[in-house]
Amino acid sequence: MNRSRLLLSGAALLLSLGSGIPLRAQLTPDQALATYDQLTRSYNVITLGDLTLNNTHTDGGIAVGGNLTVGSGTIIGLFSNPSAGADPALYANGAVTFNGNSQINNGYVSTPAMSGSVTWTYNPAGNNYQRQLVTGSGMMAYNTSDARAYTDPRTVTGPNGWNWSSVGSSLIAVSNALAAANATGTIGVSGQTLTFTSNASGVTVFNLDASRIVNGYYDANGDGFFDQNTERLSDIKANLAADQYFVINVLNATSAGGKILFDGVNNLSGGSNNQQLLWNILPDNNAATPDKLTLSTNFYGSILAPLVDIENNNHYLNGQLVAGSYTQTNAEIHYADGYSGPVVFSPVPEPGTYALVAVGLGFVAVVWRRRPRPRGTPPA
Repeated sequence: MNRSRLLLSGAALLLSLGSGIPLRAQLTPDQALATYDQLTRSYNVITLGDLTLNNTHTDGGIAVGGNLTVGSGTIIGLFSNPSAGADPALYANGAVTFNGNSQINNGYVSTPAMSGSVTWTYNPAGNNYQRQLVTGSGMMAYNTSDARAYTDPRTVTGPNGWNWSSVGSSLIAVSNALAAANATGTIGVSGQTLTFTSNASGVTVFNLDASRIVNGYYDANGDGFFDQNTERLSDIKANLAADQYFVINVLNATSAGGKILFDGVNNLSGGSNNQQLLWNILPDNNAATPDKLTLSTNFYGSILAPLVDIENNNHYLNGQLVAGSYTQTNAEIHYADGYSGPVVFSPVPEPGTYALVAVGLGFVAVVWRRRPRPRGTPPA
């Protein structure tokens, strides 16, 4: 994703700080999580750019800021909860392409920019299955009884109050605010499992340097060497108490060519209360190059990666996903109760305020630096 606009916004805020202009609000971690919860609504997947789905299904709805490509065997909105609601279960802001046969199972569709070359067909005398979108290479059948799903989706309005520019800048601001928060949690290895520990209630922030995970080992003490007895990993797991909310800032996870996240780790297992777990995957410090990564395991907890392009082959997601762009082939995207943010009693700043403030905080408090490659080589 191109971050030039983000850089300009951060620079503008720094100028305001230097000039002594007072800030109207600052986004705290609990406010940031509550804002993420509000912005994502009940969507299973949100991409600021393009989304490609091949032979997969989503439990819930999708919102696509760029172009949508749907491959054969894909089902969108498999379950009525959370797909059937006020917002369209399929909302695409750009072009839509169907490669092979796919289906929408619940809710309704809004595709205002869909090409006129896509044909909408509806036979009122037929049954539920006789509605579809057809292109030369594929189609999407409607298997939904939603009253709003009997109209050409080019004429159906998008989510109420949804503005892609505002949503995108706000999600980036939330990510930056969480990245700038103080990390108070402890990351360690116990029985070949990477663990996240906190005795505090409320929000706990962890900073995980992904470059310290190599070939199934985690350099826990940061000495550049890998101990095959104490630093070997076979699993990653987060167990949260009912009153805890974990944010795991993932650093050094991307590259222009694409990195494998959690290299060599076989499992990322589901823990307790993972609907209160958010992985904040951060871009590197080079705004001129893309930030790409590939998931190597199933994933539990929701993901916030608005400036990262993610690819996933054959691994299940369990939670809500926000990405710059996303490509999934095979496997499934489960809603898994979505994300549940903390209850915030202090006012949450308006989007126009917290977006600028949080972006600036990201520039003031966070400097993305690639960690030097470990000096040691992991044991075979």
